[in-house]
Amino acid sequence: MIIPLTPQTWLELYRHVLPFVVEAVAESQGDWDVGDVDIHILRGDLLAWLVVHEGRPTAFIAGEFVHYPRYTVFNVTFAAGRLQSSVKEIEQLCNLVKLGGAKYVEAHCDDRRARLFQRYGFRTIRNVVRKSLDDPPVVH
Repeated sequence: MIIPLTPQTWLELYRHVLPFVVEAVAESQGDWDVGDVDIHILRGDLLAWLVVHEGRPTAFIAGEFVHYPRYTVFNVTFAAGRLQSSVKEIEQLCNLVKLGGAKYVEAHCDDRRARLFQRYGFRTIRNVVRKSLDDPPVVH
C-alpha cells in the first residue's frame, strides 16, 4: 500500500518517513538535505508516498511532474528503502501519476539504482552528466 505524504500528513508521519529521507538525501550528491525535502513537500513542490508493507513502513518515493513540449513525465527524485519488494506499490504509483497526466516515469540515478528500476520495466534512455562550474577549464 502507498500512503500519500501531503503537506497535511507530512508532519503526522514524519517519524516514519525520516529514516528514508535521510537515506535518500545521502545519495543525492549534495543536491538536497533533509530540510530541503521538508520544505518542498510542505509547499507541495514534491509529491511523496510512504510505502507500507504488512503494516510497516518499508520505502519512500518522491518526485515531481516535468512538462516537456510533447509530453509530461513524473521524475522520481527520491526512492529509498526496500523497493525490491514493492512491485505492487510501484504499479500503484505509475497509475496515480498517469492519472495526473504523465506519459512516462523517469529517474536520474546511479547504475545500481537503474538496475533496480529495470526490474520494474524501466529502461535506460540517456545518461546524465554534470560539470562543476567551479572546476578549472579543460584545455585540449
